[in-house]
Amino acid sequence: MQSATEVGISFQEYSSRLIDLKASVDEAMRQISDSDLKRELRFAVEAYADGLDLWNRQLHTRYPLKQSGDLLREEAKDICEKYGIKDFSTSTSGAEIVNGQKALNFIWVFAKTAIEKAEKMIAK
Repeated sequence: MQSATEVGISFQEYSSRLIDLKASVDEAMRQISDSDLKRELRFAVEAYADGLDLWNRQLHTRYPLKQSGDLLREEAKDICEKYGIKDFSTSTSGAEIVNGQKALNFIWVFAKTAIEKAEKMIAK
C-alpha cells in the first residue's frame, strides 16, 4: 500500500488494495501478542481507510471549487482535526478550503510512520 501511494494509484485500485490489506492485518493480528505492535498496525490501516474516505469525499463533493479535489473545510473537518491538518486556503466566497491531495498525502505519511514503527518493533 505504501509503495502504491508513493508512485500513484487509482481510487478503484486503492479501494481494492485496502480490502486486501485489512484482511491480511486482521489475520496477522490473531498471531501477534505485542499490544504496541497491534496498535501501530491498526493505526496504519485506519489511516489508509481514512484516506479512502477523504478521497471518496473529493470525488463526490457538491461544490465546484477552484481546483478539482479541493474540499470545503466542513466536508473534511473530522479528518482534518483527527490528523491535525491545518493547511487551508480561502475561496472567493470566503469559505475555508482544504486541498484534498495535500490532505491525502498528509494522512498517508501518518500511515507510513506507523508502518515504520511496526517494522522496528518486529526487527527487535
